[in-house]
Amino acid sequence: MEAFGIPFRVFNAGMDGLDSFDGGLYRDVLGYHEDIRMLRVAMASIKPHELFLETDALGNSYFICLLPDTYWPDVFLFIGPWRNNETAEPVPVVVSKLNLPAPVAAKVTEYLYGVPLIKDAWALRRLALTLFSCTHSDSVQVRIGRLDHFITRQSDGETYNPQAGELFSLKRYEERYAHENALVQAVTDNDIQEALRHLDGWLNARTGVVNSNLADAQRFQLLTLNTLLRKGVERAGAHPAHIDAVSGEFVYRVGTLERIREVGVLAEEMIRRYAGLVSQFAWPDYSALVRQTINTIDFNLRNPLSLRVLAELAHVSHGYLSARFKQETGKTLTDFINARRLHRAAHLLGATLMPVQQIAAQCGYMDMSYFARQFRRHYGMTAKGYRDAKIAGMIK
Repeated sequence: MEAFGIPFRVFNAGMDGLDSFDGGLYRDVLGYHEDIRMLRVAMASIKPHELFLETDALGNSYFICLLPDTYWPDVFLFIGPWRNNETAEPVPVVVSKLNLPAPVAAKVTEYLYGVPLIKDAWALRRLALTLFSCTHSDSVQVRIGRLDHFITRQSDGETYNPQAGELFSLKRYEERYAHENALVQAVTDNDIQEALRHLDGWLNARTGVVNSNLADAQRFQLLTLNTLLRKGVERAGAHPAHIDAVSGEFVYRVGTLERIREVGVLAEEMIRRYAGLVSQFAWPDYSALVRQTINTIDFNLRNPLSLRVLAELAHVSHGYLSARFKQETGKTLTDFINARRLHRAAHLLGATLMPVQQIAAQCGYMDMSYFARQFRRHYGMTAKGYRDAKIAGMIK
């Protein structure tokens, strides 16, 4: 079962600890203590030679069986939860049917995304049956059932009624959302240290449930962070095209994350990269015309750029754009374009092994001699010297 990423738990005849069979979802978040009591009653009907396949109203499936007396008397084995990729409803659909308050719905969503999604449920069932058969000398039966009483009062539209014990969990929700809002605002303000401080609080503000699949839960948390930071940078004024490029990179890296200990490192890198977008590509003090012109320049550095072309794209006169741009930025359009091209070239020199001539072409310099003169004048060294210094750590 470990190969499928599915957890398992053992409970004694008195059902001690049964309320944590799902990692505490029903008990700590949903407060469905009565459903757990009904589960105890249902389990009393399981016979020694039955492997019971159970699916609750959340779409989570479990194998439940009574272990042979040869090992322990009256001990139940729970294998799960897991979700059938072919039959389980999408998580947002499941959560919407529960009519839960927003903070609780968010936690249930996070939990469900961490439950292993099994593409070949038939193979898993055969594996479970084979393993169970090895512990019995007689024939083994599989009974498929469903606890119809599970969470039905929510699907019937009744009001959510939290238990008194959830008051502590609600406090955690408030703390987590406070850190979340402060984190996003700090990135919007390009305050990296403040963002990192609230990142620690946000990552540690867990809300009561132990997800059955820690790796998936951590990935979901990173994807949530990625979405939050996207909105913060967008609020600061960075163009969506810049944001989407960084966001897509992090979505891929989160999906391929292998070590849990890398979560904090990747989360911190997200903060720094998104804050970098604010410093490089957000221009809150500039008019819409100037912001549009700068974005046009940034996305067309390899193409010929001129005052005439930029004015036509902005639907204004040449003179008006030139005067307005110089008034707001303190630079002429020609000087600004050249500075942005050199900045992009320096970035590519330090971040890639791309040949210098190719970098020059990508930044709009078709004449290598002209590029070399401009780069040395701006940075005080050759392009190769800059790359070597960057690799040696002499330039941040």
